Amino acid sequence: SRRIVDAKVEGRPERVRFIAFRNHYSSCVTVKARVAGSGGASGPWQTVLTTYKLMRSPHFEDDAEDWKVIELPDRTRNGLELDRVTELRLYLFQPSAMFNGAHYGIRSLAAYSDGNKQSCLRAAYRAHLPTEATAKEDSAGEPSLEALIPGIDLEAATGGDGAGGIPVDELEGVVASAVDLARALRDVYRTRGQTEDPVPKGFRQAFDN
Repeated sequence: SRRIVDAKVEGRPERVRFIAFRNHYSSCVTVKARVAGSGGASGPWQTVLTTYKLMRSPHFEDDAEDWKVIELPDRTRNGLELDRVTELRLYLFQPSAMFNGAHYGIRSLAAYSDGNKQSCLRAAYRAHLPTEATAKEDSAGEPSLEALIPGIDLEAATGGDGAGGIPVDELEGVVASAVDLARALRDVYRTRGQTEDPVPKGFRQAFDN
């Protein structure tokens, strides 16, 4: 089966050299990106990397939750430079019957413009730790690698930090259920004479369409 994780780059487009995350039973990943054109608008999805292996075997969980750092090529498969990335999309696969029904995905997705695999892995891992733990390391005199290798600001990745990803064939059903729930809440509020809108402001446009 296949799951999708989407992440937008906050602010201006960025050059993306590395992505880092903690795997959660995903066997392999395909990476796509959208790159901003000269006018600033995002172009179509471009394939960056295909079927990159995350587990030695999809049937055994020995390395199923390892931290991963992937160095991306300088260009997409169509020759487009990855210097103005606006969005990333990760397609996660798990063909094994052992884990096919499980909530596989990835967690703590991060992206970096500079550094190397080791420094990005350390920065991603330290960002995942509680503040007290990283402060303790820094107080021992060790330089903070997060300061040297700043991560690219990503909006909350869909499916990235939870159990991981929404199955593609379930996505429309999830959206429809959310819309039905929003409308039901509004009906309850109107019945009670309450004038405030129960749907969060940032989501109203989607529910009103």
